[in-house]
Amino acid sequence: MNHKPELLPVWSYANVYHKPKKMECAALAQCLRYDLFSTPEIQNDLNSVLEGVQTTFTCNTRLNRLRDGTEVHYAFYRDGRTVREFSLSNTYRVESAQLEDSGNYICEVRTASDTVRKNSNVIFIQIQELFLSPEITVDPSLSVNEGQQVTMECVSDPIQRGTTLLYTFYKDSQIILSADWKTSYVIGKAGEENSGRYQCSVQSRDGSVRKNSTEVHILIQKLFTTPEIRVGPSRLVKEGEQVTLECVTDPKGSTSLKYLFYKDSQIIHSADIYVIDKAKEENTGSYQCSVQSQDGNVRKNSTSICIFVQSITITVDKDSKDFVYGESLTLNCSIKKGMSPLFLWLHNETAVEKNPESYQLGDNGKVLYIESLQSHHAGTYSCKVSINNLADNKPFYIVETFQISQILESHPLGSNIIWPVLGVLALLLLLVVILLFAKRRQLSSLFPLLSHQQNSESTFDKDRPRDDGRSANEGTNGPDENDNNQHLYGNVSSQQEEDDISYTYIDISKIKGPTNKKDEPSVVYSVLKPPGASMGSQANQEKDDSANIYQNFNAEQHKEGSF
Repeated sequence: MNHKPELLPVWSYANVYHKPKKMECAALAQCLRYDLFSTPEIQNDLNSVLEGVQTTFTCNTRLNRLRDGTEVHYAFYRDGRTVREFSLSNTYRVESAQLEDSGNYICEVRTASDTVRKNSNVIFIQIQELFLSPEITVDPSLSVNEGQQVTMECVSDPIQRGTTLLYTFYKDSQIILSADWKTSYVIGKAGEENSGRYQCSVQSRDGSVRKNSTEVHILIQKLFTTPEIRVGPSRLVKEGEQVTLECVTDPKGSTSLKYLFYKDSQIIHSADIYVIDKAKEENTGSYQCSVQSQDGNVRKNSTSICIFVQSITITVDKDSKDFVYGESLTLNCSIKKGMSPLFLWLHNETAVEKNPESYQLGDNGKVLYIESLQSHHAGTYSCKVSINNLADNKPFYIVETFQISQILESHPLGSNIIWPVLGVLALLLLLVVILLFAKRRQLSSLFPLLSHQQNSESTFDKDRPRDDGRSANEGTNGPDENDNNQHLYGNVSSQQEEDDISYTYIDISKIKGPTNKKDEPSVVYSVLKPPGASMGSQANQEKDDSANIYQNFNAEQHKEGSF
């Protein structure tokens, strides 16, 4: 703003900064000059300035009437420091007075060409406080244990009556409680994350005055470290293997702790170690453990980890367990589910190379093909399946093995059919034994005396005389062509038991050899009697002590009355 100074009504020395030298003048007019403007005066619009209130300073001066068009500039200073540079405005405004605005103020006026400068008088301004600077207090102390309650208080007293104050709390320069009526900030259960630098500020209701406390550092002492969940042997588990999960933490001192294990956010165990004896597919999931103090005021959780239970099998393209030189062999490694597996084949702990002469790999490494088995192909084959897309990108793997003990030159004789054949033969043998047993029982029931007859016949045939003129040698050659007419009868005991006579053999056959009569059937009776027995007066006794044969007679003799 342009301010036109008043014209000076009197003459005066202009811009005198030192005592002028004494000089002789031919005329008084030669020693006098015009005063361009008067000495400036600084003023403030308020007698008492409160914090947050706007106040204005004014610099007043008057221009000489003879130099009414002179342009002058104004500057303001506080305690010797410039608070506003030279400008055409003769006022300086403080929008919201603060305590630091207190001090000694002066202003300075100069011409546009900076040939003439004049300073004003000095005035002192004291800014009156609305409220005292706050102080932050901590209870119970700046160092507390986890789980304890911590209370911070922001203390400030208003000086001017009716002043309304708002409180703000900060942690590490970040607002944690903003412009509230409350003078305190409470941490119910202090945790490790509550350690840090704390500060509070107090401000007037309109926000024109704001004051900050000094910072305090609060340290929360750990009762125990954040737990870590560990898995053995691996997070990728072969079905049927044992899995051990351990919740590891570092307790401070003699702190008694409680442990919990979770699977898919459900509690499954309440100790620091959890064991799965034989892992199954349903054991796959997200696991986490937590540790807490006995009073439950402090609780810490581990990060979650994923455990995958996978089934892996190796199959071959043949039923026989014999591996023969020159034959082909295909091994197939498979798992139940996907997860982008990577397959690696090992032979005796050495990675199988893609060598067409020995091995061929197919189906993204799942299939191992051997075109012609050789002696060096014997050994242990391992299929190693790994998965790299777990949360922490660490490779985990499971292994299945297959054993080829030896390579045979050829199949063992009958190795493929010997057991079926032996089974059939055993069954047939059993049937034969059953049939023979049944047949024997049937024959025994039909011919109970068969065995005894055969024994008697054998003895008699050797000893009896041949009536048909054949020699003993001829008789032993077996029956003639007419033996089909022969009849056998059982032993017949005599009704006269006292004579002890029995008919031991009856032979009905055609008489061979010389005879006086025509060939016709005849009956030969053999009568046996033990030594000392009497045959009666009608028989012609021919005693043979060796065979005990008393008489042989035929049917014709019986007819003639010789019997």
